[in-house]
Amino acid sequence: MPSLGNELVMIIKETSLAYSVNSAIGELMSAKVTITSVTGDSLSPYIIIAIIYFIVTFSLSRLIMYLEKRLAN
Repeated sequence: MPSLGNELVMIIKETSLAYSVNSAIGELMSAKVTITSVTGDSLSPYIIIAIIYFIVTFSLSRLIMYLEKRLAN
């Protein structure tokens, strides 16, 4: 189970979150380009994308740790 959980977290980190979760929204980096072209702000979209990735990967890691402990009993 630990290797499966680690692999899942790595897949999330290595792929575009929006593409793998919901293709209707579009890729996060494509949205970043659009936001940057409209507002001229290039740092804020990167910060928001980083926060989204952190929340998803941290939550997934905690869920996997919980499942590992529960299955170990």
